[in-house]
Amino acid sequence: MTEAVQPILVLPVYRGGPRFARALGSLASSEQYFARIIVSLNGPRTSDDMTAIADYIEQHASKVEIVCTGEEIPWMPHQYFWMSHLERTGTRSTDWIYWFAHDDEIRPSGIAALIDERGNWPLEQGTIYLGP
Repeated sequence: MTEAVQPILVLPVYRGGPRFARALGSLASSEQYFARIIVSLNGPRTSDDMTAIADYIEQHASKVEIVCTGEEIPWMPHQYFWMSHLERTGTRSTDWIYWFAHDDEIRPSGIAALIDERGNWPLEQGTIYLGP
């Protein structure tokens, strides 16, 4: 059986705080909808955001991958940082990226309404999706 067509969720975090905690809370019931989940922390490895994601992983059977810049860097270099991680870890040009900001929330009922019984998202090459 082939893997379901699912996006890779990327969650870039910069000084996330309570909003990041809320985003993580919404992620807990939605992990099964994503092929991979990358949390890219923009800041020191000793930040409260690092503690929050480590606690999340400890509390859930999680597929979250953490990458961390180790220091605060500007927005565009942070984008290149996590994109470089994706390239180094086997992401292909045909993979889908679901960009999820640290102050967003996932609505699993919205995703569940889109996917088929095998977990496939209705994604079509050459199309950019905003949402669901």
